[in-house]
Amino acid sequence: MLVFMPDGHVDRLEGKIRELQEIFADFGSAKRDLGAMWKIIHQPGWTTPAELALVEAVLNAEKKYAQATLGLNKALLSGAEKSSPEPTAPPTKGVAKDVATIPLSPRPLGHEELRMSCQS
Repeated sequence: MLVFMPDGHVDRLEGKIRELQEIFADFGSAKRDLGAMWKIIHQPGWTTPAELALVEAVLNAEKKYAQATLGLNKALLSGAEKSSPEPTAPPTKGVAKDVATIPLSPRPLGHEELRMSCQS
């Protein structure tokens, strides 16, 4: 079964990748900020017990988000690498040659029926 991607999909994905690259580039400044935080916490009297609880909660959350982000990034790349290395040809005048072989149903297909039709 031929699947054709919509026009502009590569440009959209490139834009999203660039946005993430810019955000990840800012992780360097976040690392420097944490270095500054390291100096601050060693100063006597830098915080109250309530502020300590808040700072600790934020640090715990940042750690979880950073770990999740790294995991998502690895999963994204892994999934992309597993996709077909063969490029798909653009449609000829918007119609694929094997479209006529797709069975038409007089009613919407259910999940299982749709899955079965895709396997044939």
